[in-house]
Amino acid sequence: MIKLEVLLLPTFLLSAARRSVTNTIQKGDTLVSKMANLALLDHTLLLQ
Repeated sequence: MIKLEVLLLPTFLLSAARRSVTNTIQKGDTLVSKMANLALLDHTLLLQ
């Protein structure tokens, strides 16, 4: 029984870490895309 728990713990930690990394990446992606959209908008306004 204890062996099973020891085997499950790293899997649980890995999935939790992966989830937090995914959340961070998604937040970063929205920030980056907002900045990219603003830069694109500035560029478009400069071209006019």
